[in-house]
Amino acid sequence: MSSLAPLRADLMAGDLRCLYLGWLHCVGCDEVQEEKAEPPVPPGLRELTVPLRALADFLRIDETLIEVAAEVSLPLAAERDSAEELRSWIQALPCPDKDSLLYRLAQESPVAVQREILRRFREARRPQAPLPEAGGRTVGELLRARDQRTQEKQRRAAEKKVREETRRKKEAAAARQAYLDELAQRTPYTWQQVEALIQTRQPKKYDEAVQLLRDLCDLAERQGRTAEARARLQTLRDAHANKPSLLRRLDKAGLFS
Repeated sequence: MSSLAPLRADLMAGDLRCLYLGWLHCVGCDEVQEEKAEPPVPPGLRELTVPLRALADFLRIDETLIEVAAEVSLPLAAERDSAEELRSWIQALPCPDKDSLLYRLAQESPVAVQREILRRFREARRPQAPLPEAGGRTVGELLRARDQRTQEKQRRAAEKKVREETRRKKEAAAARQAYLDELAQRTPYTWQQVEALIQTRQPKKYDEAVQLLRDLCDLAERQGRTAEARARLQTLRDAHANKPSLLRRLDKAGLFS
């Protein structure tokens, strides 16, 4: 909740984005009828502060709904205070208003009065006629735009996933071919290594031996020497027929299928 505390000060200073987010929350929860008109869209909806982002997360507002709503939001830079404009606005204030503000400044919290001044200044600068129709959309239009954008995001994500999967498969295939190229240079030694691993009678070594046999079979298939590899595998199996654990692993690997 501490992350939301600054929102009160922002609201007092005229930043209405937190109120609009509250309305979006109601829209997302189907608490507003679709034919209802959208309220004025505050500036800076595309530039949410950390407290505003925390509020959106707390209310579980759909990020895509915020994006759609922010399309008609003016940049926050248009709301930033100009020192010269602020000075001119204060000079133009009626004397009773200035006296009231000075009296409050002496009696109340200076921060509260400062926020009141800035709020009134920003409201005076803000366009009065176009703002109520800044969005010009209904709730139903917002929801349909959100759904369309969500579908587009899902489509792009699916396409990206396919591209990534295709890339990974190509890289894996290339790596496999490179490994088999290297294995081809040491085939006799690898068959000896398989024998040595089997002689240990250790289950983990059996697993290593079976993996090497898979590699040797793949290499033989690529070289067109599958029959030769099968014959050698059968010889190996016959030589170790008294090792049931090894035989089970060979059968599971499908090396004799």
